[in-house]
Amino acid sequence: MSDKSRLSYLLSKYLHSSCTEQEELELAQLVQESGDQQLQYLLEEFWEKFAHQSEVQMPEPISGQVLHSILSQKEEDKEMEEEPYRKTFSIGKWIGIAASLLLVAGTAIYFFQNSTSNKTVSVATAPKPAVQDIAPGKSGAVLTLANGQQVSLDSVPSSGQFVQGQAGANIRIDGKQIVYGRANGSAAVEQYNTLTIPKGRTYQLTLPDGTKVWLNAASSLKYPVAFGNDMRQVYLEGEAYFEVAKLEKKNGSGRVPFKVNIVNHANPALNARVEVLGTHFNVKAYPDDSKIKTTLLEGRVDFYASQKATAAKLQPGNQAVDEIANEKTSVNTVDLNDAVAWKNGFFSFNHTHLTTVLRELSRWYNMEIVYKNEVPNRFFGGKIQKSLYLSEVLKILQMQDVQFKIEDGNKLVVM
Repeated sequence: MSDKSRLSYLLSKYLHSSCTEQEELELAQLVQESGDQQLQYLLEEFWEKFAHQSEVQMPEPISGQVLHSILSQKEEDKEMEEEPYRKTFSIGKWIGIAASLLLVAGTAIYFFQNSTSNKTVSVATAPKPAVQDIAPGKSGAVLTLANGQQVSLDSVPSSGQFVQGQAGANIRIDGKQIVYGRANGSAAVEQYNTLTIPKGRTYQLTLPDGTKVWLNAASSLKYPVAFGNDMRQVYLEGEAYFEVAKLEKKNGSGRVPFKVNIVNHANPALNARVEVLGTHFNVKAYPDDSKIKTTLLEGRVDFYASQKATAAKLQPGNQAVDEIANEKTSVNTVDLNDAVAWKNGFFSFNHTHLTTVLRELSRWYNMEIVYKNEVPNRFFGGKIQKSLYLSEVLKILQMQDVQFKIEDGNKLVVM
């Protein structure tokens, strides 16, 4: 059998998850030795075959980009041989990139972003749950009223008025979000509601001033049922994206400031805050993270790090990072799409360590993470659709020599 035929045969087996360990090593060696043109032709051939058998839509030419990704990874592998502590992919795993893009065992959607061109390649099919699997999160929240009453918004009808007359506020459900308004123009006393987003949920909120908030899983927001004339103030734990409405003071002296107090109940000394007038920004401040990140998309933001009296002033495209342990704050230019990918239905990773990746997954899939042995030193880059079942996400992560097992319904064991 010629090298070309053998390569085609082994790649076909790999795509159908039937390669032995020895065959995977042989496949890796053959790809390493193959010429660029031969690889491109073979990938185009496989793509035509798979696209014909499924209803996959590819917005851009795939073969050249997949090939570029593989060849870029081959160069990275050479560099990593000189710096083994930076190991990201082991032998043959760049074949996994191509395999994932060419429908590894029928996975749904995966974006591989190569570090040279920053182009994105995508493949999509319908997700298929495994025998033991965890479904993706969905919309839902728990609303705690000022009087202590709790209401699960998972069970509330998707339209119509929900709560009336609470301190002059009018609350209604509109689709998958809760909207606050004023009832009969009555003045509200200072009373607070809290919207809590459990693991495995997200939810949207429109505040009484028209500010829109998207809350990520395992987050909460405390806010007044009506804002005063001089200051708008809310309290956040977790992650949220804000589109702050511009509100003028009644005396005409300017806009009413909007302040997000970042709360750490476990250690109040680590509380931080963001002050704005009217702008779009994202705040990520989970208590189990070592950093607080504030990313500005539009407008202007003053970020006050924990235990700091002076503000870091952000321009659109900036991200302030508060490293809590060493009390250091830095401001960097970042990809805004990555910062708000969660709101748009994606996980987004950029050389992200496995522990951080799994922490993100645990919030969305509402699961416990258990490490059976040492924590593997692996890093991930790219975007994964949040609508996938957990098993489909794990197929992608397993391309970096990390094995997983789902136990007891909601426990993920890292082997």
